[in-house]
Amino acid sequence: MEKISCVIITYNEEKRIRTCLESVKWVDEIILVDSFSTDRTLEITKEYTDKIYQYKWNGFAIQRNRGMEHCNNEWILFLDADEYVTEPLKKKLKQLQEIDFEDSKGISAYWIKRLEHFLGKHLKYGSINPSRQPRLLRKSKCKWIGGVHAYPEVDGKIADLYEPIYHDSQKDFSSYLNRLDQYSTSDANDRWEAGRRHNPLRVIFSPVAMFIKCFFLKRGFLDGFHGYLFAIGLAFYFFMRVLKVWHREWLDKNQSYMNEEMKKWGIEKYNRR
Repeated sequence: MEKISCVIITYNEEKRIRTCLESVKWVDEIILVDSFSTDRTLEITKEYTDKIYQYKWNGFAIQRNRGMEHCNNEWILFLDADEYVTEPLKKKLKQLQEIDFEDSKGISAYWIKRLEHFLGKHLKYGSINPSRQPRLLRKSKCKWIGGVHAYPEVDGKIADLYEPIYHDSQKDFSSYLNRLDQYSTSDANDRWEAGRRHNPLRVIFSPVAMFIKCFFLKRGFLDGFHGYLFAIGLAFYFFMRVLKVWHREWLDKNQSYMNEEMKKWGIEKYNRR
């Protein structure tokens, strides 16, 4: 029977990590990849596994690939600390173990459905639904690539699992806004490195278009006020993403102007960093 490893990436997740670990304590091996948490994340994790590895944060893809390197088993389940395996998914994975994951059919990965929760409510509509993630992978056939929106390169077929992961995204709006700021910065850096640039019109209309898509075209309004708040948050994320790229370009183009302005006030050099 095939064994399953589980890779979880963390940073200061003491409030959510126990629920995540409890949902996968039945797997054969738990690997934690931590970015030097300063809270009780590691203390709690040690109750479930001693396979804890710490690395400086360099993006989801790099962290997950590092976790893969420490896994002893071929099949790996990838989770974030705010994701929990549901009982139906647990039963399905155990069934797949018994038949060796249908390896004879050439399957190298599985898409897994996610139940998206926002501020305590299950969202059924909007731009994140239907939500599914490639989270069950064969170690020898897959590699994570990409930036903030990491995804695996898969050598072989990808099948679907309909038994879900519970995704407890954000429980309060303050932490949600902080996460939007962090993710938009990473996303903007990826876009900048890829040579993408945005003009002021993109800054103005991109968030408006995303709100319309999420709330109206994707029927986010059917989720009520939570759907409205999520659409607003997503629009704000797109606003920050394009704004940060535009502003970085503007500063580069106006470096000499800024230096002259600073000199007028007796400051030697403007440093945008």
